[in-house]
Parts: sequence; structure tokens; C-alpha cells
Amino acid sequence: MEKNKLTNVGDLSEELLTEVLARLPIKTLLVCKSVSKPWLSHISNPNFINSHLRYIINNNNNDNNPTLLDILDSPEVNLFLDTYSTCHICIDRVVMPSVFRHSRVVGTSCCNGIVCLSNDYRNVVYLWNPSIRGFKEVFVPELYVSKWCPVKTGFAYDSTCNDYKVFRILYEVNLDSVTSKMQVYLVNGDSWREFRVPFWGKTMREKFEGNDFIVVNERLYFNSWDEEQLIAFDLRKEVFGLVPFPGSVQNKWSDVLDFKGSIAVVFESVSGIDLWTLDDDVSGQVSSWTKMFSIVPGPMFNMWLSCYLGAGQFYGNNLLEGNLFAHNILYDSEKKESKYYRDGREYILATLKYTKTLVSLDGFHQVEENADE
Repeated sequence: MEKNKLTNVGDLSEELLTEVLARLPIKTLLVCKSVSKPWLSHISNPNFINSHLRYIINNNNNDNNPTLLDILDSPEVNLFLDTYSTCHICIDRVVMPSVFRHSRVVGTSCCNGIVCLSNDYRNVVYLWNPSIRGFKEVFVPELYVSKWCPVKTGFAYDSTCNDYKVFRILYEVNLDSVTSKMQVYLVNGDSWREFRVPFWGKTMREKFEGNDFIVVNERLYFNSWDEEQLIAFDLRKEVFGLVPFPGSVQNKWSDVLDFKGSIAVVFESVSGIDLWTLDDDVSGQVSSWTKMFSIVPGPMFNMWLSCYLGAGQFYGNNLLEGNLFAHNILYDSEKKESKYYRDGREYILATLKYTKTLVSLDGFHQVEENADE
């Protein structure tokens, strides 16, 4: 029999080339773009980018390869981390580009590799993929003069229409009432639309206070300071709902978390401090909470958990008297151990759960090389 001949990489079919390249990390793929014009065209093709994204999502479903991204104010930041040898977390660091200098990161995780930022006045939104150094600037409808006050910004991917959406909730104070509305920006259409939020009256601002949100199963959950419920928004139906907390709990000790594809919150009750997961419809009329496991604070008694990273690891803060954030921590829910991650006084602007992707949105521009120096 004739021995199989070695195949030149250039002779691979489109399908096989996609199959091979989709398994490569982002850094390698960016280098591969320089190999040849055909490879540059192939890797830049939206079909390949989607294939690579699907491979990453499917590969990360085992929850064993979490990545934490530190966004720095300066490259001269030292990290004291005593968990490099004992935890399975990849830690990336990137300096905030100067174009975003007066902005803050929205949420505690990226969306398919896209990080959402909002400027100090909340009238400009940036969508940024640090892996490919691309960004898009989105101006809000009432850019310069408005009687509406923004209180919440969110960002999500809607698989039903294959589109990314930016959400802004605003309120207007009148003499005897508070009116609220939701604005939605569609990336594919590069357009805004809006509709009124139909309830909550004078407590609107308090219910939406804070800047955190999470997206699970095509639903946007806002982290409310209300002690009895959280706020949900169905991306498909575009309806709001209030989801009551379990009746037996007292204080809340976390943001709203995405725990293995389920909404989760850490609550304190008479039995201790535990993580609970939610199974509900967005209307809040049918909801149930299940206690999953106990959180043991250990030597750092007061902890606030901000994000579930995977592999049993949580990111958060330990608290001083008066609920002031002090040190950032990593909490291992399997070993019931907390370890210092970094000092809260360092010039790290944000830390979030991150996934490296090639995703590029319409209207993306390259961050200038000198913009983050």
C-alpha cells in the first residue's frame, strides 16, 4: 500500500483549517495572521470568529479554566498573590487605554470577550475587546442636555437575534412622582430605542442603585440594594420582573452571581452563611431558591463575593468595619479557604472574569499603540 503523504498546511480544506485553527489560543492566532494573506483573511472572517468563539465556550463549559483580568491604571503595579501555586486561575493584566481614562467598567464579567465601560457622566459607552485591541464608542441619545438621570448600565448578547445590546435605565424626578425608562442600543443596527419601565415609582433610584449586573440564560439581572428582591429583565420578551429572595434569609453577602449557569446569591440566615441558586421565570411569579453549600469565612470574617470564576473559585473582598472594602480575595469553596489577592489601595481599576476571543463589532477601531502608555 502507498504510504500516506504528508499534507502541506496550505493544502488543507477550509473546514479542516478552521478545525485546526479554532483550537489555538488568541495570542497564537494573532501571530498566524502574519503567516500569509489567505490565513489573515481566514482568521478575520466572521464565520471563523464565530467558530472559534463556540469552541472556547464549549471548552470552558467544564468550568476548569477561569481567567481573571486586572485592568490597571499604570503598568507599575505590583501584585502580591499567594495563590499562584495553589489555584487553577489564569491572571491577565492590561493597562486601561487613555481613551477610556474617565470611564469605569460595567459589571463583573465580559460578554464573549467584550468589556463594557461607561464614562463618568454616563453619556458615552465603550465596547472594548482587549485581546484584539479593538473598541467601539457609543454615544447616548441625550448626549449633552437631559433631564433624565442614568442610574444603571448593562451589556449583553441576545442569541435570538445574534446581536449585542447596551441597556440604560434612567429616571426623571417631577414634583410628586418619579418616571423611569429603559434605553436599548442595538449594535448591529447602530440605533437606540426606548420604552417606559412601568412600575416602582418613587423607589426607582434606590432599586437600581449600584452598577453591577449579570446575564444568565438570556436574562439580565440587576443587583439591587433592596433586601427582599432582585430585578430581572428578559432579553427576548423585553419585560421586567421582581424576583423575591428566600423568606428565611437575612443579610446578603454577595453580588448577583452566575454560578455554573444559574443565578446565585450568598445569604446569611440563622443557620449560617450559604450560597443559594435560583430557578425562576422572569416575572417573579414562579421562583424557588435552593441552598447549595455553606460559605465559611475563616480568618477573614466579613467577605463580600463579587464573581464566580469557576473551578470552585470566587473573587471578592474582605470588609472592614463600616462595610469598607479592604483587601481583594480569592475564595475556594471546596477547600473553604480565603487568600489575599491584592491590596485594595493599588491602582487596579477593575477586576473581572474574562474570556479571550476574536470577536469584533461593527464600527470597531484599533486602540492606538501609545494610548495605554
